[in-house]
Amino acid sequence: MSRHKKINRVKEIDRRRHRKAKLAKLRVRYQTAKTEAERKDIYNRAARVSPFLTVEELAAPTQHPQRP
Repeated sequence: MSRHKKINRVKEIDRRRHRKAKLAKLRVRYQTAKTEAERKDIYNRAARVSPFLTVEELAAPTQHPQRP
């Protein structure tokens, strides 16, 4: 693998990790939100981070795969 491709891959992995962490924080805030307006605002923020995310996916608890 050339150096250029490796750097791009590292950047891509960093973006995914950042997106995953941001969505985890927003997911917790969504679940603890008290009003529907708060939930809508949090969903709009999450949609900017991950445009294909649905309300049901945001409200669902995170599924962590079991490691052997």
